[in-house]
Amino acid sequence: MELRHLRCLVAIVDAGGFTDAAIDLGLSQAAVSRTLGSLEDFLGVRLLHRTSRSASPTTAGVHVLARARKVLAEADNLIRTLPLAPEVPLPAPSRRIGPRP
Repeated sequence: MELRHLRCLVAIVDAGGFTDAAIDLGLSQAAVSRTLGSLEDFLGVRLLHRTSRSASPTTAGVHVLARARKVLAEADNLIRTLPLAPEVPLPAPSRRIGPRP
């Protein structure tokens, strides 16, 4: 499961359907549908009631949606506050040429 799966679920519910969510996410409707299907497969549960014009969360979807919003808020907060954290340099990459000893 990746953040993009959770963002997709939230976008579908907030937009009220797949087409508007696709527009909001800058993806095709098919990509949004595949992403949600992948999340449902991973979790082993249907997250949305679908009609031809709308989508609404199932009981499990309500639970996952609430958690998804919290996870995404934390991820966004991490990104926003990261510049305030003290810098820890990354180790220099090893640049060997030839076979390893």
